[in-house]
Amino acid sequence: MILGVDHIALSCEDVVHGAEVLGRVGCRAKFVQEGVPNHPAKRHLLTSYDQLHSVAYCQAEHSVSVELTQHSSPLRGAVSPYQVLLNRPLANATPFVGGLSSSWKSAWRAALGCRQPVAALWHPFHAQFWYDAQCDGPSVGFVRAVLVPITELSVSERFWVRGLGCRVVNRGVTEDGYRWARVAFHAPVLAWSLDIVLAESDRADALSYLDDSGFPCLAVITNRLTEDQDTAMEMGGRDASEEFALEVGGKALEIVVLRGPDNELVELIEFQHS
Repeated sequence: MILGVDHIALSCEDVVHGAEVLGRVGCRAKFVQEGVPNHPAKRHLLTSYDQLHSVAYCQAEHSVSVELTQHSSPLRGAVSPYQVLLNRPLANATPFVGGLSSSWKSAWRAALGCRQPVAALWHPFHAQFWYDAQCDGPSVGFVRAVLVPITELSVSERFWVRGLGCRVVNRGVTEDGYRWARVAFHAPVLAWSLDIVLAESDRADALSYLDDSGFPCLAVITNRLTEDQDTAMEMGGRDASEEFALEVGGKALEIVVLRGPDNELVELIEFQHS
């Protein structure tokens, strides 16, 4: 079964410098590893394939972790594949100027009670993200929630709820007439839990890749990889990689990467015990 969220990926140009930047906002590196084999099974999910890539696994208290990934393709500062709501504004960030759907801001308000969602560009990573400019509560953790742009709510719910094991928290319609659902991974470990907003919009179904700028992939933890992959595919997943082994951070992993019904990238990870 799927146990929860392991991390959200964040693309970078230099994992060492990127880990230092994340550390300054309370997301501290557990390990930094350069020259990690980039399995050919992921080739169709990258814009530019190289045999090696580098990663840094960064943890924040009371929040899902962030995995920095450094690939060979240049970062462009485009719209992020996953829309990520952080718990605070950040230094070295400016308002994002680009084509964002107005329904995303409405969905943040309706689903999570954000008073003033603001889209910004975090310059060290060329990463587009969100924060609530009128949040008056304490800043806990780092990642508050993730929004997935979708085309059809029932199809997306089937994948995220029946395919990946999320629970529906609530549903509604934005002020501009788009449907949304707030679903969540509720895990026994707080850092594995995450709110996800499935939001219909006019910007859904864009084809994303693992080396795109911003936050391109969400990784979940499973204790039965083959069975959970089969379930996810039956419920709308597609373009799955073959299963492959990877050792990173001193741990042996079995991994599958697949797309959801709106091209969102999801990584399934099973830890191997010796």
